[in-house]
Amino acid sequence: MPPPFGRLPDAQERRVKQTWAPRLTVPVMTFDSSDDRLVPRDGATAVVVVELFGARVVVGPPHVMGALEGLETWDEPGLLSRLARFGPRPIGTAWLSYCQEPPLLNDVAIEPAASATAEVLRNRCPPDEWDEGGLDAMPDRWVAFTPGGEPAAIAGYERWDPGLAHLGVATDPDVRGRGCATTAAGAAVAAALAEGLIAQWRCRVGNAASERLADVLGFTRVGRQIAVSVDIPAA
Repeated sequence: MPPPFGRLPDAQERRVKQTWAPRLTVPVMTFDSSDDRLVPRDGATAVVVVELFGARVVVGPPHVMGALEGLETWDEPGLLSRLARFGPRPIGTAWLSYCQEPPLLNDVAIEPAASATAEVLRNRCPPDEWDEGGLDAMPDRWVAFTPGGEPAAIAGYERWDPGLAHLGVATDPDVRGRGCATTAAGAAVAAALAEGLIAQWRCRVGNAASERLADVLGFTRVGRQIAVSVDIPAA
């Protein structure tokens, strides 16, 4: 069972729902119900579960949706068990968290990320961590530097219409624990909020460092996303 989730002010919850609903091809009002909503989608190659504010929406290929009817344990093991005959492969589970107030930044040097600086950090970060951060898709990015002037961490956001800023961050493993990731991510959050967006933090379950950083920045965990790919019948 997931831990208890928090809530946001009504206006912010509505904007989060308004952003997620079209991504899942459901009406916004779907997230106002406590009933599970299973949505078959032609062309889908994975089952995606999104839980927000006590509502659950499940999107997936039509040929597997019947197997999910009546499922009580909505987690990765539960999905893998129900989908066993469809060759399920876990993609991952992530917490969904949102920030309402600009964070207080420490005194680590920071500036907008130039392409060359971003490339330096890309080469220093483990490829899986860089990819998980999704930074290549983020046009607005900031870099935090060590006292010696070396780039240490980068953070940015991608706009999700109509109102979310989806955050990403990566840190040079050699300089972790110095507050650089907090500063870079804090600058991205502050910029997103100044633009009138709501900052979204999607953190893979088990990534303790990312979970701590979200807590430090003042994010409220309100749901989770689970994804499992499945075999698709030949046409």
